[in-house]
Amino acid sequence: MDWLKKRDEEILKSDEYGDWVDIRDSLGISVVLKCVSDSLKGMKLKVERINVLSYTVDEKIKNNLVMKIVIICNSTVNSNALSSQFIAKAKKRRLELINLSSVNLKCCEKNFTFIKVDVIVRQPPKSRVRVECWFHLRVSTSPIYQ
Repeated sequence: MDWLKKRDEEILKSDEYGDWVDIRDSLGISVVLKCVSDSLKGMKLKVERINVLSYTVDEKIKNNLVMKIVIICNSTVNSNALSSQFIAKAKKRRLELINLSSVNLKCCEKNFTFIKVDVIVRQPPKSRVRVECWFHLRVSTSPIYQ
């Protein structure tokens, strides 16, 4: 699949959790991920990985970003603690939190937390950072937090 290569660099990666595509972020996805990561560090959780399952940009509200994220870590994530940590970290990164909801799932001795974050990015990043986003051909994430 030559279309998945860019300058001798693979943009499609596979691992035990599925297929991931590297995208260039100009919307603020990396800022939201960094804010989630810092929030989890503030909660003193050991995080194995954080990945974007899907994201949408609202066409009517400028810089409104809705993201579905999966967190794999050593214990369950308390939704209230995550929200309060996220609000504290979001102010520093010029994000305005509209809604944050989460669901925890324990499977195969791992804790999966699925979160839906609805934010307004006040100042989108100028540099384009690479972000891993779930590459799904036939599976839809729309049933998660409709």
